[in-house]
Amino acid sequence: MKEVAVAQKAILGRAASRRALVVFALGAVACRPGGVRMENSASHAGASLGSSSTPAAEGPEITVVSYNVNYGLASCEGGRCSADAETVRLIESIDADVLLLQETTPAWEKVLRPLLAERFPHATCHDPTTYVAGGNCTFSKLAITEDEALPSPVGWFPANRLVLTSEAGPVEIFNVHMRPQISESGSWIAGHFSTGGLRKREIDSYTPSFAKGMPTIVAGDFNEDVGGDALDVLDDLGFETGFEAIGPKKKTWHYTAYSIPLAMTLDHVAFEREHFEAVSVDVLEGGRSDHQPVKVTLRMKR
Repeated sequence: MKEVAVAQKAILGRAASRRALVVFALGAVACRPGGVRMENSASHAGASLGSSSTPAAEGPEITVVSYNVNYGLASCEGGRCSADAETVRLIESIDADVLLLQETTPAWEKVLRPLLAERFPHATCHDPTTYVAGGNCTFSKLAITEDEALPSPVGWFPANRLVLTSEAGPVEIFNVHMRPQISESGSWIAGHFSTGGLRKREIDSYTPSFAKGMPTIVAGDFNEDVGGDALDVLDDLGFETGFEAIGPKKKTWHYTAYSIPLAMTLDHVAFEREHFEAVSVDVLEGGRSDHQPVKVTLRMKR
């Protein structure tokens, strides 16, 4: 597909894509009053950038964390694999029932499996198949009974469908990494306005796999903000994100260009309102990925 080939060529090299995204983000800043604001941040791994919560109520809870770890922060050389120490410390500090990672690679898997095995006895990883940033891993305290890779209909990053065994019964989770906002010509600015329909095609191809009547969560790097095309599809199906449910919306992608801090909300945990209610939402600080982990605790409705 010409569009995919051109766009993938444009994204090759994290440094080059960041520079392009900086141009896009600066353009976005210029188009809205007040520009981009960075939240206050703490200095240690695993610190929260601020949390929101609702009053406690009865019902089993499940905590889900989604984190794009950055494929370039882990590597293997001579049979020995390593990853960025600060990012690893952040991942080790995360307390959750389910940890969904995007942009994992065989190097990331080899580093993380032994480190997380004791706390997360159930795990599955899918190596990249279409692009080096297209891998994903799930580490879970809950047993994994189904594990299915779903290809992207636009040729980008595959999704992973899982069924886990929770206290209240089976829960379906989709670990997604949606198409970036890159146009056919490689422009992030044009892509911001022209690629929403492609992410809609992706989510439309995944929704037929939703198990009827089973509580479902869709989480990951959506590469779009609340109100984007893919999230609009989920909203029409009865989903909402943690940010939408109890807010406030927080930035999950950060970059500093020429001393100018840039931030956007690209990562989400979406859940069915029929089956869940949001208890708390956090964005955790730490690591050296350009993304931050989103941590959402959900209460299951009986």
